[in-house]
Amino acid sequence: MWNETEGTLGTPIRLFKVITSNFRSYLLVTLMNFRKLSILLSVFAGLLAAVPAALAQPITKETKAALLQAISERISKTAYVQGADFSKWPEMMAKHQAQFDKAETAESFAAAVNLAFDDFHFSHLQLLTPRAAGTQFTGKSVGIGILAQPTSDGIRIAKIIKGGPAEKAGLKVGDLIVKGDGKPVTQPEQIRGDADTQVALTIKRDDKTFDVTITRKPFSVLEPDTLTWPEPKTALITIHTFGVGYDPKLIDKMFADAAKAENLIIDIRGNGGGRVDNLQHLAGKLLSGSDSMGKFITRTDAARFQKKYPDKTPDPVAVSKEYGFEIDPLTPKEGWYKGKLEVLISPGSGSASEIFAATIQDHKRGKIIGTRSAGAVLASAFFALPEDYRLQVPFMEYVSFGGRRLEGEGVKPDVPLDLQTTADDEKVLKAALLAFSDAKLGG
Repeated sequence: MWNETEGTLGTPIRLFKVITSNFRSYLLVTLMNFRKLSILLSVFAGLLAAVPAALAQPITKETKAALLQAISERISKTAYVQGADFSKWPEMMAKHQAQFDKAETAESFAAAVNLAFDDFHFSHLQLLTPRAAGTQFTGKSVGIGILAQPTSDGIRIAKIIKGGPAEKAGLKVGDLIVKGDGKPVTQPEQIRGDADTQVALTIKRDDKTFDVTITRKPFSVLEPDTLTWPEPKTALITIHTFGVGYDPKLIDKMFADAAKAENLIIDIRGNGGGRVDNLQHLAGKLLSGSDSMGKFITRTDAARFQKKYPDKTPDPVAVSKEYGFEIDPLTPKEGWYKGKLEVLISPGSGSASEIFAATIQDHKRGKIIGTRSAGAVLASAFFALPEDYRLQVPFMEYVSFGGRRLEGEGVKPDVPLDLQTTADDEKVLKAALLAFSDAKLGG
C-alpha cells in the first residue's frame, strides 16, 4: 500500500505526487525541507488506454461508500487550485450518484468518479484503481497501445505506441475514438480490457467516421531516446519521457556527440512529463544555472499574498512575483550546447515537457515548433485510499519564468503547424529544418 512516507523505491522520504489529468502525467515532489526542493515528474499517460492483463475487479457497495467518504475528506483538506470552489464536490457527487450506484467493477466506478471530477474543468484530479496504480512505474501494460486525451466528445489519440495494436490497425495521432463496442466513450476506462480480447471502435478522423476492431495486447510505453543526423550540420535528439526511461548518462553522451552540430532539434512530441531532476538535467545542457524555470505556488503562498494585499486577487501569476518554490537548471559537468536550437511539441507534450518548452521560449533560447501543448501543469498530492485505491488532489500551481500559468493554456509554438503535420515525422522535420534558415520565424 502506498503511503506518504514511502518513496517510489521504498525510500523513507516525505513524497507528494503531482498528476496531470489531461494526459494523466504526474509529478513527484520530495519535500526534504522548504528551502530545497527536488521535484519529480513522471509519465502516467500510458494507463489511459491500458490495464494489466487480469480480470475486472469487482467492487462492493461498502467499498464505494468508503471511497467516496475518503475522497470528500481529502479534497476538503488538501485541494487547491486558484479560483476553484471545492465546496461544490458534494453536489457534484449527488449529480453523479446514479452512475456510482450502477458501477459493479473498480474500473467502472473509477470511470464514474473521474467523470464527476471533470466537472471541475482542470487537471490533476483522478481516482486510480489498485491495478492501475500498481503499473505506474513499470511502463508496461495491456491495451490498444495509445496515449490518449479524454474529451467531452470521445478519446483523442495523442500518441501511437510503435508496434502496438493501434499502429497495426492504422490508427493515427489526432483520431477521435467516439464509441467502444457500440457505446459512446469519453473516459479511457470504457475501452480497457484483458490481453487477447477484442474491442470494436468507432473512429472519427477529420470529417469521416469508420469502424475498426482491435485485439488488446501487452505493450510498453518506454522507448529509448535517440540521436540522429537529418542533415550533416543538424542533430536531432528525441526525448520520450522525463520519467522512467530517461537516462542522464545516455543524454550526456548524445549531447557530447551533438556538440559539433550547428543546429540542434529536441523532439518532445508525445512526452507526457517526468521527474523534474531529469527536466533540470536536460535544461542544464541548454541554459545556464541562473536561468529560472519558473515557480510552484502553494495555498500557503496564496494566503500570505491575500493577507498582505487584501484588495487583490491571489492569482498564481501575481503570487509568484513574491512567493513560491523556484526551479533552476542543473549545471552540467560537460556537454553544454551553444548552437541554434528548436524544440518540437504536440498536444501530447505535457507537464515537464511544457515547463521545458516554456523555459526555452521565455529565455529566447530557441524556437518552439508544432502544435499547442497539453496545458496540464498543476501539482497534486497523491494519497492512499481504502482497498489500495489512490487519489491525486491538486495542491500547487505552476507559473513559468515569463509569468505564464500553463494549466489549461499550454505552450503556443513560435512556428505553428496543424496536428497532422506535427504528427508526421517527415513533415515536421522538414518544417523544423526550414525554420533554421528562416530568420522571420524568430527564435
